[in-house]
Amino acid sequence: MRLMNRKLAPALLLAGFFGLGTASANGPVTHAEFSDSGRFLAASSVNRLDVWDLDGGEKRSFTFEHAAPITSFALTPAGDAALLTDDNGQITVVSIPDGKVLKTLSFASGNMSADISPNGMLFAVGNRRGKLFIGQTRTWEILREIPAHNFSVKAVAFSPDNRFVYTGGWDQLVKGFYF
Repeated sequence: MRLMNRKLAPALLLAGFFGLGTASANGPVTHAEFSDSGRFLAASSVNRLDVWDLDGGEKRSFTFEHAAPITSFALTPAGDAALLTDDNGQITVVSIPDGKVLKTLSFASGNMSADISPNGMLFAVGNRRGKLFIGQTRTWEILREIPAHNFSVKAVAFSPDNRFVYTGGWDQLVKGFYF
């Protein structure tokens, strides 16, 4: 399967040239994301993460089968790892392009959202109990737990300057946290 050259991909997608390539998933696609370099495209569906290496336009992929439904994922800026969250409260970090598990963390509540800072040094995960977890990517360990919302944290995003993380929750609030 020929997807598209990564240098042209963002411009073509923005221009509305859909259908240049197709990849199948095992269920509804819940999230799709390019690595910052544009080399990798990743998509999650139910309990599976598919990653395509777009260099040269040929499909070279791996599939990571996850035990529980994937609720969110984030790629490192370098595109060398993916952080996955799931309904069972597990955070899994897998290497790209081979899909080897680098780290697994477990929590009592399902995780809803994930992001990795633009400089690649921190990650953030929001869960169903309104907590925000901040960790470092060097060791993939949690550094801090923050009570962020009264209900689920549905979205997390780092600011472009890496100094803030913003959360969106079921309590209809958007909050910012400074580092």
